[in-house]
Amino acid sequence: MQSRNSLAGLATHLILILIGFVTVSVKAQSKEELENKKNSESDSLFASSLRDCLNPLESRKPETWLRRTRVLSSIMDDPNLMARHSQADLPSETANALLMLKALDANQTYRHFTEPGLAGICVDLGNSGIQALENARLYDSEADAERSSRLLEKSMECYKLTGDARNVVDKEWAKHSLDLDWFRFFSGVAFRKSGDKIRASQIYASLLEQEWPQHVLYLEASNLADSIGLIPESIEILEKGIRKLPGNIDLGCALAQQYVRADNMQQAVLWLKKIGKNPQAAFHPEYAFAQAACFEKQGDMRKADFFCRIPYLADSNEVSVIRRYAAFLVRSAGAEEAGKLPATIKTAYRILQHAHRLAPENSAIVREVDLLIRRFPELEKL
Repeated sequence: MQSRNSLAGLATHLILILIGFVTVSVKAQSKEELENKKNSESDSLFASSLRDCLNPLESRKPETWLRRTRVLSSIMDDPNLMARHSQADLPSETANALLMLKALDANQTYRHFTEPGLAGICVDLGNSGIQALENARLYDSEADAERSSRLLEKSMECYKLTGDARNVVDKEWAKHSLDLDWFRFFSGVAFRKSGDKIRASQIYASLLEQEWPQHVLYLEASNLADSIGLIPESIEILEKGIRKLPGNIDLGCALAQQYVRADNMQQAVLWLKKIGKNPQAAFHPEYAFAQAACFEKQGDMRKADFFCRIPYLADSNEVSVIRRYAAFLVRSAGAEEAGKLPATIKTAYRILQHAHRLAPENSAIVREVDLLIRRFPELEKL
């Protein structure tokens, strides 16, 4: 009797386990079905809302763009749906939909929806634009700079139409000590790095006219003037910056290097001495580069190499620093023994290859390597 009870109990236990497995399986299947259904519905709404936006008649209705905005927003709120649209620029698409809704909403029926939406997407686009600009700086990447310029430009386009929700953006930016002028400046940098020097110069000129008190503006504006061969104008911009921000190491170093380029060694050395009085200068990479420029101009390549190598040794993964050091090594190759592959060229080639691994999308590095190989075909055998 006890045996039969034990067997009955075991059977009941096994049945319960089996029921549990079946239940879990059904739940898992139901979850998968629900996920597939959600994805299918989202894809359908995404496609139908896009068709309406492309329809000449439907695209004139504000409700069309309201629907499109809501569809895009729901996707961005769901990581799984976002993954299904990984190739799309959803924030920019959302911004465009909101901007169209704003433009078509003559009676401001949807203002309560549009302006907060523009404020939120303005912040998102601005953050992405700054990140792209940082990548452009780290990797000397023109592609990242172009992306940054598009994102920042769209962010500011949204900002202008945020209306009563503008204070939301201002408060968010203020948390990071930023404001509209900073974003205008970032846009200028992005335009310059992407090759659009005209738009960059327009932004810099506007900020200089209002005397925006940030030293990076004078550095950037000077850099831009120098890049188009206007060295006197470049020096003038830096001198103006120094008068407004006396003692700034970055400006002083840039000014010393521009005096070297202008063959005014007396002023270059004078500024180096002024900068050197600041104890912080010894830890500043631009101070090392400024000293290197002076010694190179004077023909002392050994000391020039010593100072030019300091920033490189401090961060041998900084692409812009690698390129500057490599350019110096190439310039110094003339002092090497004729008939042999100069050691400096070998080093330049090696570190530029490393820079290319760090920033494979940087076409400028590819061109620099190609020029070296044309000049020294032996490099291909290394």
